Amino acid sequence: MKMCCLRDLIVITVLISTCFAVIFILNATNTRGDNTAFVYYYNQLLAEIDLSLGEGIFSFSEAENVVIRTDSGGNIYFYYSDCPDKVCMRTGKLNRAGQSAACLPNGIIIRIRGTSDSREHDVIVQ
Repeated sequence: MKMCCLRDLIVITVLISTCFAVIFILNATNTRGDNTAFVYYYNQLLAEIDLSLGEGIFSFSEAENVVIRTDSGGNIYFYYSDCPDKVCMRTGKLNRAGQSAACLPNGIIIRIRGTSDSREHDVIVQ
C-alpha cells in the first residue's frame, strides 16, 4: 500500500513539473519585443500602433467614447469607455503577441502581433 502512494506522488510531481515547464517555455518564447497593436472597429482596421514608440492616447470617430492608451512600457489598454459594464477597462494592459481585448458594445477590438508573426489572417474559410 505504501509503494502505491509513493508512485502516485512521483507521478503527480512529474505532471506538475511538466506543466510549470510548459508555461515557462511559452512565456519565454512569447516575448515583449517589437509588437504592433491592431485596432479594429468590427472588421475594419482603424490603426496599427507600434508599441515601442512610448506613450500615446488614441480615440476614433467610429467609437468616440472609447479611449485607448499606450505607455512607455510597451503596453496598450482601454483607458476609458462609455459601455455599461466596463469589462474592456478591467481587461488590463496588453503587451505580448497574441493577446487581445474588446469593447463589444462599441465594436472596438485590440489585437497584438509580434514582428515575427507573419500571419495576416486569423481564420481562412473556404
